Amino acid sequence: MKSLTKLGAVVLPLALLTACASSGHHHSLDTVDITAIKDHFGRVEAHVGKIETHLLQVENTANVALETARSAQASADAANEKVDRMFHKAMSK
Repeated sequence: MKSLTKLGAVVLPLALLTACASSGHHHSLDTVDITAIKDHFGRVEAHVGKIETHLLQVENTANVALETARSAQASADAANEKVDRMFHKAMSK
């Protein structure tokens, strides 16, 4: 939440400056609709929450994939060792 507040503190002035620069008009703070800005940042905050949830799901999926890969590697190593033992046993006869 703190990062979102910091993000808002950076984005809001940049958005206002960009809007002023792109329109070629100079606006005073009296013409700024604070309610609309708050509503917009409320929607942004909701999207950030959804993104954070999605990233946690992605992280969990990646962790499962990593554990699966480690398990597969351990199985492959065990199978390789078994084949090596069988080969050495066959060669020693």
